[in-house]
Amino acid sequence: MWRGGNCQLIKFLTDTRSKTGSLPFTLYLGAFSKRLWYFERDHQAAPKVPDQPHCQWGGFLEQFLPQYQDHWFDISSEDRVPDVGPEITDLLETAVLPLLARVGTDEGLRDYWLTGRSPGVGNLQRLTYLTYLCHEIGPREAVRGLFEELRSEAGVSPAGERALQKIAAYVER
Repeated sequence: MWRGGNCQLIKFLTDTRSKTGSLPFTLYLGAFSKRLWYFERDHQAAPKVPDQPHCQWGGFLEQFLPQYQDHWFDISSEDRVPDVGPEITDLLETAVLPLLARVGTDEGLRDYWLTGRSPGVGNLQRLTYLTYLCHEIGPREAVRGLFEELRSEAGVSPAGERALQKIAAYVER
């Protein structure tokens, strides 16, 4: 679902290895930001329909709702649909959609990453995104501290060096 320049993703992922004839599935939740996409990809066209690898924030259901740790929904026959359907509907309405609404904007992503959590990306990427978003949408006073934290996290790794170079072009303006 698109909301401005951001898109939220709910992806039903099945386990095709099941030999029992059942259809076990779980959910992947994701958030995609065009602003971050353009920053990362030097203004390359954004996907019309972002998928799991395009999301800057995301993960399996269990990352956000621990009670679903290693939980797979299962439809072993048509008779199971009336049981699983309401469970999924309730889960979407009460937990998933409110969570995605909180990260459905660049401001929401920024606020989530300010907590230190970074599902779907490592801390280096979280700090890169967060520094960029704070530079672009505020609070600008957080940028210097985040940049220093990014510098510390980056160490001497090639990925760290790339992240620092990319963000330095914005921070040092």
